[in-house]
Amino acid sequence: MELLSTEILSMIASEAAASVPEVDLNTIFDVWDIDNKLKYPSSLPRENSLAPFAVVSRKWQLAFEPFAFHTLILSPKRLAEAVEFGYLTQRRLGYVRIVAVPISFSLPRPWDDPIVFPCVGEWPTVAKKRSVKEDQDDALCDDEVEAVDEDINDEEDFPNVTDFPRLPDRGYDRIFARIIKILSRTLKVAPIHENEQPYIDIRFGFPVPREYGLPNPAYPVENREADPMEGFWTTPVDLPDLPIPLENRECDSMEDDWGTPVYLGLDLGDEELPELPVIASCSFELVSWSIFFLPDVACAIASKMPCLNKLKLHLSDREWRAVGFRKRLRRNLANSLSALPASICDFDFHYSRGVPRDHSHQPASIIDPEEECDLLSQELFKFSQRENMVRFSASGSFELNILGSSEERLGSSHGWSKLQHYDIGFLPITPSGRWLAIRYTDTPNTDRSRIKRWGPPCEAARGPASNFQTNEFRGTVDAGYAHDLLFAAGQAASQMPSLVNMNVKVGVIEGYKISYTSKKVKTEPCMRIDGWKLQPPTEELVSIWRRAAQRHKRDFMVLWADSGADGFAIWFSY
Repeated sequence: MELLSTEILSMIASEAAASVPEVDLNTIFDVWDIDNKLKYPSSLPRENSLAPFAVVSRKWQLAFEPFAFHTLILSPKRLAEAVEFGYLTQRRLGYVRIVAVPISFSLPRPWDDPIVFPCVGEWPTVAKKRSVKEDQDDALCDDEVEAVDEDINDEEDFPNVTDFPRLPDRGYDRIFARIIKILSRTLKVAPIHENEQPYIDIRFGFPVPREYGLPNPAYPVENREADPMEGFWTTPVDLPDLPIPLENRECDSMEDDWGTPVYLGLDLGDEELPELPVIASCSFELVSWSIFFLPDVACAIASKMPCLNKLKLHLSDREWRAVGFRKRLRRNLANSLSALPASICDFDFHYSRGVPRDHSHQPASIIDPEEECDLLSQELFKFSQRENMVRFSASGSFELNILGSSEERLGSSHGWSKLQHYDIGFLPITPSGRWLAIRYTDTPNTDRSRIKRWGPPCEAARGPASNFQTNEFRGTVDAGYAHDLLFAAGQAASQMPSLVNMNVKVGVIEGYKISYTSKKVKTEPCMRIDGWKLQPPTEELVSIWRRAAQRHKRDFMVLWADSGADGFAIWFSY
């Protein structure tokens, strides 16, 4: 075995790695199954592990390590042990291409054993520096360290779930800061390759806390029967074999005010996170509905990646208890966008917020009186005009100034010199408190489950206790707003010389969408507008979009697709 050539060993390693089940990165933060059991790493059976090959000899180890370390799933416990024992050497980090960090917190004793984090001031720690040199270390494979959680370090035991401390009182922010420090100092050791290009894709997320899968007598929707005809939880019955998914329990706890969400910061004191030039792509995923990243903290972490090309920020704008806190979150996020690396060319921002169940509700404005416009929309507009920006996507509660909103503002801006793909999604309520949908006055069909009605809600209920207490139905997009949006989007498109695709959507019933492309396809119009009971465009709007098409050397043709009461589409060509 030792006499095999390097080329043959590489072929063997490649074939062996191909037989190992691939990690589904789309579900990597969904760590608990419906029975409150870990899904990972049980999905990687031991018989398919690369570890037996890596321990054959030093030569085999070097051949298999590039495949064994291609994708790392670093839960807090795995990260602590990997750093403590020096598994993640500089050479091995050079093989890494994907790092997923499911930050799941352990429960108070006696449910989980505490984890002692290593000292982050030295790597690896003094206590665990092995006498064996790097060329004699063993390969760390997926089944060597179990994916569990990290420690709370509490002295008191909590045998009953109902006695658990509130989420904000558990010290999760301190643990989160420790995890980020350890991870950053570990990845700092990763080598810069000869081409000097970044090569690691890193992903962060908070899985749904495991406590929502534990028996809880205080949970009011335990063992409800699912009505397959209605898709709703109805009569309480004794069905112990019908477990409720963790995410539904969590959603009910947050939406019905049984629990308090926590936004985790990054208190580093006088310390600074090291720069990580090896990171090419970074994602912050929105998974849990009870534990969130502070938006400005996500930006602070990403700001330490000077060669970052792609940034995905899926964050929470769901705070509804404290309006002042929500305003502060948005303001801090807006002020932190400027610190993000100038190297970013692909930006995906999703600021999630639920639609009020009561559609007669008139929310108050969250724009401060001293501000002329929504600060977050304004800063996103500036961010989209960065010199290196090629793909820009933003979805959330915004004002029209995210598009520039005025010809004077666009004329004084830097423009979108390299932007090719531009996507904006508007939630049906703006920061100023304006509904983008008209009131629907027809009598709705309200059955006992409140789910048969004119038009579905913009966002479905996630949990069985999330009833739609709707007493007035919102309809299609407001015609005045649709005109203003079409006007602003046309002005912006005319300022994008490299534009390939533009999509602007409004999240109202039946939807409202503006699509534009500069691709020269003879059978397709360059522009399409979809909606319900739309108002025909004015000559002013037509002239603005004709100018945009001329800028991109396209014949102006628009498909006006109005689903209407009977459903029809009309072609307009100009």
